[in-house]
Amino acid sequence: ALAVVLMAALAYLGFKVEAIVQPPLLTVSSPADELLTDRPLLTVAGQAQPGSAIAINGQEVLADEQGRFSTPLDLQVGVNVITITARKNHGQETVVQRRVVLQSENR
Repeated sequence: ALAVVLMAALAYLGFKVEAIVQPPLLTVSSPADELLTDRPLLTVAGQAQPGSAIAINGQEVLADEQGRFSTPLDLQVGVNVITITARKNHGQETVVQRRVVLQSENR
């Protein structure tokens, strides 16, 4: 019986350690990669693992309790590389990049 309890405790600790060392989940719902637009204001939105710190191009963004975030972003004419980062307290991070092209008005 003691061996069973010990094995269960070790399995539980293994799952907890794995959850700590794995990078956080991050899903970016907007914008799509390789988006072509003529609008200079774009909404960046998605969801990360709750409790993760979210940053877009290095600027911290607030998320709700479920990890959902949404923020406007000004684009420059040409190719814009948008880097979305979710970071756990222990430093593990997930990075997603999107490339968005803002067309100039004088085409």
